[in-house]
Amino acid sequence: MTDPKQRLEDSDQTGLMINQVTEDISQIKSRGGRVIFVRHPSAGKFLEFEKEHYPRKKFFDRLCKETDSFGIHFEDYPELADYDCPEWSHLKPQDAIEYSRKIVQIIAKHDAGDL
Repeated sequence: MTDPKQRLEDSDQTGLMINQVTEDISQIKSRGGRVIFVRHPSAGKFLEFEKEHYPRKKFFDRLCKETDSFGIHFEDYPELADYDCPEWSHLKPQDAIEYSRKIVQIIAKHDAGDL
């Protein structure tokens, strides 16, 4: 089995993945659906690994741009950026509800043209 890190770091594989996602999103949109990508907070060694091996510009930003989809990245919104992730990639249960409400508010502002 191919190492996922190695597979996605290969630009040809990344392009193939994005092409497939683009096709999938086209089908969703053709049926009246909508796609929003959300990059949730992470921290510590997990965030360091992601930044080193899955740089935002090569993955999240590219995915949003090439699929013409709205993306919410936690680093772009101060109200999302300061959550404590005790396991480096999960929110505390008590924070999850508040965080979800903030995501909904961001989407509403985007839809209203305020973003």
